[in-house]
Amino acid sequence: MVRLIQLKKSAWVGILAILLSAVVWADTLVLKNGQAQATITVPAGTKLMVKLGQAVNTQKDKTGASFFGFLDLDLTVDGIVVAPKGSKLYGKVVKSDGGNRIGKQTIVIQYTDLVVGNQQLPIVTDPLGAEGNKGGLVKKVAAGALIGGAIDGGQGAGTGALVGAGVGVLAGGKHIQIAAGTLAEIYLKQPLTVTR
Repeated sequence: MVRLIQLKKSAWVGILAILLSAVVWADTLVLKNGQAQATITVPAGTKLMVKLGQAVNTQKDKTGASFFGFLDLDLTVDGIVVAPKGSKLYGKVVKSDGGNRIGKQTIVIQYTDLVVGNQQLPIVTDPLGAEGNKGGLVKKVAAGALIGGAIDGGQGAGTGALVGAGVGVLAGGKHIQIAAGTLAEIYLKQPLTVTR
């Protein structure tokens, strides 16, 4: 009887050791449909390198319009890939002014969702964008950093309208466009929990 109780205790110790090692790998172990799943928390302040998947401009994209992009680098926590390069992101145009006054155009966008596996997860990130000035140039606005990539003003774009690594250009003198393929560096403003 004593030996049986000792075996049961050692079995429980083994099970506990397995569970603890799983928790070391992830924040939490959850049961869903009888299967163990790990949740990983990506902390606030984590940097995301993203690539715009479509052109966004003040001519066609009004405030509230949707757009998409992709992770340009793996999103990792402690060496674990949470979302691989190429994972899709969705976002909204936060501000879009253009068309009437040269030098007063502004486009500001913000990523709002990240797709991990079959989950579309809400995220809170820095906004990013560009603003025109009367000299026909464009400057960066908002907290995120547009760091270059494929910038194109379309037909009628002025020469020399690039800023730094290429934030955006005036299109036809009245609109700003951030082209598909533009890279941006943004930061999570709140933690993101991913169930795997």
